[in-house]
Amino acid sequence: MRRKRKKNWLWLKLSVLIVLLISGFAFVFYKTLFKNVPGEKEIFVKIEKNSSISLIVRTFNRYGMFEPDWLFIPLTKFYMELTSSKVQYGKYRFTPNNTNLDILRAIFSGKQLSIVRVVYPEGIQLTDFASISKRNLNLDSLEFIRLCYSDSLIKLYQIPSNSLEGYLMPETYEFFWEEKPINVINRLIQEHNRVWQANFAEKARNSKFTKHQILTLASIIEAETRVPYERPRVSGVYHNRLRLNWNMESDPTVQYAIGKRKRLTFSDLEYNSPYNTYIYKGLPPGPINSPSKSSISAALNPEKHNFLFFVAAGDNSGTHQFSTNFNQHLKFKHQFKKNRIKREAE
Repeated sequence: MRRKRKKNWLWLKLSVLIVLLISGFAFVFYKTLFKNVPGEKEIFVKIEKNSSISLIVRTFNRYGMFEPDWLFIPLTKFYMELTSSKVQYGKYRFTPNNTNLDILRAIFSGKQLSIVRVVYPEGIQLTDFASISKRNLNLDSLEFIRLCYSDSLIKLYQIPSNSLEGYLMPETYEFFWEEKPINVINRLIQEHNRVWQANFAEKARNSKFTKHQILTLASIIEAETRVPYERPRVSGVYHNRLRLNWNMESDPTVQYAIGKRKRLTFSDLEYNSPYNTYIYKGLPPGPINSPSKSSISAALNPEKHNFLFFVAAGDNSGTHQFSTNFNQHLKFKHQFKKNRIKREAE
């Protein structure tokens, strides 16, 4: 009888010990699973493509998460099997409010992938694309520029130029944080090609200009006026000058040649460059920026008129005065100077 009682007592103690161990493990497991991201700042964790579960867990270990790895490696594999899901690769953003459980769910759903909205304004140049990408995506701007002048990339997209200037579509995009420069550039070119095919390709087939020439003219129109409704009229002026075999005499092409956006001097107008349309006839070798859809449309659909000259009104409206003869143009230039002097004195 005593042996039976002793045996029962041992089983009871063993059962209590097992319950305590299970409870203790459950408590530790619960605390570990709901452990918050350490520190006070957000963290960014990049999961490379084809990373193993072990590598992913140990990557998070560097940030004090998914510890201990001997627990989270099998747990993560079990979660993947249980949910029949796959790891979503990319750059993730987590805050101190997130827990290990949030991270576990996120890497299989992609819900906290760090996606950044980037706005590339119309009429910007390659250097602007690079600096905006650097500022918003933390990518290598020098590598971005290098790729924009890469012979292999230029040949891949069959661009008849020495750079991608004019072929990156200004628009609003969403990219992963620290996206690779090549991926950003490919996306911008592909969007440009999509927009061209959808809106301009058919019209361009009946034009006497090539796509490259149309984009070049559009980029000049873009730089000349920020007022969309004026662009077909500006386009008409340049079409008239090209038809008459006149020099285009566009200030923005000279600014592009000298590499500075500034008020031009007489010596600037003598700068020897194929982009200087004051000394070389016809269109320059290529675009001087990435034109908007409005400017591309204007290049393809010039307003029919007899205007040969235009000058800024100088009244802060952004508009221009158009002339059919040089004497009238001189009067408008004089008025522009008066308006500018008055504006600068205010």
